[in-house]
Amino acid sequence: MIKNKEEIVEWLTEHNIQNFEIIDDLFYGYLVNVNESVSLSKKSLKDIPIKFNFINGHFNVNHNLLKNLDFSPIEVNGTFNISNNKITTLKDGPRKINGAYNCSHNLLENLIGSPHNIQEQFLCNNNNLKSLIGSPEIVQGHFTCSFNKLNTLENIGQQLLSTLNCQNNQLTSLEFCPPTIINCFCSNNKLTNLKGLPKKIKGNIMCSRNLLETLEGSPEYIQGFMDCSFNKLKDLKGVPKYIGKNLIAYCNQLESLEYLPEIVDGKILVNSNEKLGDKQLLDNLSAIRHSLFDKEINSTNQFNKIIRRKL
Repeated sequence: MIKNKEEIVEWLTEHNIQNFEIIDDLFYGYLVNVNESVSLSKKSLKDIPIKFNFINGHFNVNHNLLKNLDFSPIEVNGTFNISNNKITTLKDGPRKINGAYNCSHNLLENLIGSPHNIQEQFLCNNNNLKSLIGSPEIVQGHFTCSFNKLNTLENIGQQLLSTLNCQNNQLTSLEFCPPTIINCFCSNNKLTNLKGLPKKIKGNIMCSRNLLETLEGSPEYIQGFMDCSFNKLKDLKGVPKYIGKNLIAYCNQLESLEYLPEIVDGKILVNSNEKLGDKQLLDNLSAIRHSLFDKEINSTNQFNKIIRRKL
């Protein structure tokens, strides 16, 4: 860290940071307040040799070569963006953020050091996360932890108030899923069931490309769509009672349409289920006609033609 006040002014000026105030600090020597946004993106910085205190705006240092947060402001009245660096820990990061927190595309293995409360979205995707320990307890926007190495949601904050996006991990269970989420995107994992999801989802569920053999654990009510395509489902046992939009179940191993939802206010899409023949479709026609079709169906070919026309 630069200890000389004149050198701090010179560094700030060189990096086009204005409207700043330098204050004395017993530990660091000096701290820097900035009454506007700070942008140090794409400058190939390996280090930032000053310690920021309060930023009245956004703080962007994305796309550099930074390895730690020694320089980090204590409070940011806006978005904190440290994405696309080589950061291995969030320790010494800001204690308070009044915007989004983006630490994606780094080398993080856990989230220790993140703030307790995030006012907007929290992005920690594309890291080396093996654990969610240190996760913010409250996230007002999306929580995105996709493209990591997670096999559990243990230690995730329990007040996620929008979307949980945990796609492209190694999850075998949705245990510890926050009960407050609106959407759940958990595709491309190793899930065999959906136990752990809340009873009611106001948005959508995407659980395609897993190892699902059953839909047990699904919410009873989904206001949006449900996509469970590209799994190993032989039937729809456990499917929600109500789905507000489409039920997408193509490319499974469905042998029957038994256990259909009581109400689907969208389309039921079951294309590319080779074992689902004419007899099974016709046997379940009365259950699906009112939610999808306005005419009689007499064969699988006719069923699929109508589906394609409705897409």
